[in-house]
Amino acid sequence: MSTSRAICNMDILQEIFEHLSIVPRHVTQVRDYDLYEDEATAKRQALASAALVCKTFSEPASRVLWTTLHRGIGPLMRVFSDLRETTLWPLSSQRIWYIEGETTAVEWAQFERLAARVRCLVFDVRPEIAPSTVKLLKVRWEARAEPLFPNLSTLEWPDSSNDTQQQLLQVICATQTLSSFVIKHGFRYDTTLPSTDLSSVARSSPSLSHLHIKAYWQVSWYAPLTTFHTLRSIRMQSVSPAFYRHLGSLPFLGYVRAYVLPVEGQREMSPPPSYRGFPCLRSLEIPDRTSVPPSTLVDMLFPITSPSLTSLVLGVQATRPSDVLSFLESACSLDTLRSLRRFHFMVERAEDRIPEPAAYTFSDMFNSLSKLRSLEVVAIQTCTAAIELTDADVAQLPAAWPQLTSFSVTRSSLGADAMSPSRGGAPVARPSLIALVGLAQALSSLEELDVDIADVPDTELAHLEGCAGSRPPQMALTRIAFAHHGYRADLELPDVERLGHVLHKMFPNLGGLGERSVVDGMTRYVRWAEDELQTDVFHLAAKLEELRVAGKVGY
Repeated sequence: MSTSRAICNMDILQEIFEHLSIVPRHVTQVRDYDLYEDEATAKRQALASAALVCKTFSEPASRVLWTTLHRGIGPLMRVFSDLRETTLWPLSSQRIWYIEGETTAVEWAQFERLAARVRCLVFDVRPEIAPSTVKLLKVRWEARAEPLFPNLSTLEWPDSSNDTQQQLLQVICATQTLSSFVIKHGFRYDTTLPSTDLSSVARSSPSLSHLHIKAYWQVSWYAPLTTFHTLRSIRMQSVSPAFYRHLGSLPFLGYVRAYVLPVEGQREMSPPPSYRGFPCLRSLEIPDRTSVPPSTLVDMLFPITSPSLTSLVLGVQATRPSDVLSFLESACSLDTLRSLRRFHFMVERAEDRIPEPAAYTFSDMFNSLSKLRSLEVVAIQTCTAAIELTDADVAQLPAAWPQLTSFSVTRSSLGADAMSPSRGGAPVARPSLIALVGLAQALSSLEELDVDIADVPDTELAHLEGCAGSRPPQMALTRIAFAHHGYRADLELPDVERLGHVLHKMFPNLGGLGERSVVDGMTRYVRWAEDELQTDVFHLAAKLEELRVAGKVGY
């Protein structure tokens, strides 16, 4: 096909412009800043520019551009020639939109044509639209007996502060196509979120599939939330144990992420032995800052009946190492976890006044974790305590988890900084580089190793050089952390140039610098602090990155 014919083909143009779309693919992937980051802004500008190039480009580029409105319905309201803006009162910076005069049939046709293109509607702040203007929208919706936004699938809404905003929400979400609803505080200092908006959505869109509530649990939510029988995913900043049990009765629920709050005056949650639920659950995330004891978490895992649970993220608060080991033993013995592929386990101090142990022992944890034979991703993180990981521990991993793709043993950045050797932290056992190389060679699917290694002496480098060509290169490995923040200045490495070459020979795709950006002409690295750019670890990562890039371009 010639170029001239290709650029006149609407299907080809639509496919090209779809790559510039910023519509979130799934509510579980939405981050607060996705629609405001530089890349998203650049995409919108590119679409707007393309729409002005020629008539051929105008329609497909405009169609994609209007799929996402990231600052409310303001752009749509501008189709009305008599739209005006004023302040709520003198000297106020808060503005309100209103329509002065009559609207025409042509304007409404344009409004409805553009509204039909909207798939994702995000209100970054509470909409300030005059009651008379919202009434116009409501009257138009009721007169047509059809949704004003017939193809809307994702709505992010700041909680309503008055009846006008509640009426606008009712008008917007009155569509059978709405599948994802995100609700948040409309004012940054709010601590509560009333249930009125949830009730409106429950009445208008009872078949909602994805729900994300960015607020702390309120008892008043219970009634409207129990009407969403078709939910497939839910994200909440907190839930009560009672509502967690209700989630188990939802037949299609596949994804849950929530912090669990303790019941007032009752630390344990023990459901009846006959209570079973979560028939379709595939991913459960109860991350750190969950303030219930480990035994309660076990009670929360026990009722799960889904044979498809493959991803589990758990944050546990514990006062003693024995609490952690007891939890792992109980949890890993559950039949429902036998098909688990991803396990991210975080250990926090139960209370600030109770010191965390100086170190945990990975071998003790491994006795329980090794029961989960299907694991592909294993991540263990502590708050301030270190985790002792030896060469013998590393040697056991291939037999226990033959499909392992990622292995991580870390502590939080605060703990790593406070407990580093240079700040008086107690030394703990760390695996040798030879042990990690052996692990990667034994596991052809291993992609990432996120652990601290022991110092590398010259004899170890010589050994690696001697056996570098004895086996085919492992192509999957892309990252070895070598050392985390707080340890990088202390790690002793031999000749970085030689070490980089030998590791590249074994693992041609191994890099290590990670994400970066250019600020004021200077390169900034996400994983590296400024004072770490002169360490041997950084120089090794930079060398590996250089060799990896050179290998890809055929140098």
